[in-house]
Amino acid sequence: MPHQILVVNHHLHLAPLPPDAGRKFEITTVADGREGLAQLALSDQWCGVMVASALPDMDSMAFIDQAATLAQAIPLLLVPDNQVTTALHLANSRSLFRVVPESTSGETLAAILLDTARQFGLIRQEQELWERIHHIALTDPLTGCLSRPHLEEVLRKELTRSLRYNHHLSVILCDIDGLKGVNESLGHRIGDRILTEFARMAMDTIRRDIDTITRWGEDEFLLVLPETPIRGCGRVASR
Repeated sequence: MPHQILVVNHHLHLAPLPPDAGRKFEITTVADGREGLAQLALSDQWCGVMVASALPDMDSMAFIDQAATLAQAIPLLLVPDNQVTTALHLANSRSLFRVVPESTSGETLAAILLDTARQFGLIRQEQELWERIHHIALTDPLTGCLSRPHLEEVLRKELTRSLRYNHHLSVILCDIDGLKGVNESLGHRIGDRILTEFARMAMDTIRRDIDTITRWGEDEFLLVLPETPIRGCGRVASR
């Protein structure tokens, strides 16, 4: 899939890219900042945004600041040759990825854009890694339920909301009878399958976007059911 690059440029000259650039990049050019922001808002797949140092409708740095709230595109600053030194100081102070002189050759420009796409990919990979780490920290690795440390935050939030608005809040604490015997007679692998299947059935029973289930102990689970009176809680427990 070609790397998507947005060019916000109304007058600066760009050298033609090499013939194979069409397979690597999908370049969209717009004339002003407002149109550029509108394009950025349409997709989260922009790898980079190359912005002319002078835009007809807004300051280029103001554009880059607003662009950062809309997309993760890597910012490049496109400048006339006689402004490169000044632009480099600005780029260092504002963490811009590259300053691109107007006289940059097509081959060099293609290399810069490829570098930009790689940087975008690295940032995406790092974010996905942190998301996985965060998910692991919040969930029990065996059952996929919330981990017990995270339960304290959930209970505190729901209890505060229940007391403030005088809404129902129910909690179910349940365990699996005989799991220790299963582990001793059939092995922990079978016991783990029982825990995993119980957690799956419990998750299918509760409201996924409202209720939560936590692995409370070795064979214990705690379900938090906001907006649920005791009778409703009883029906969930029966199921």
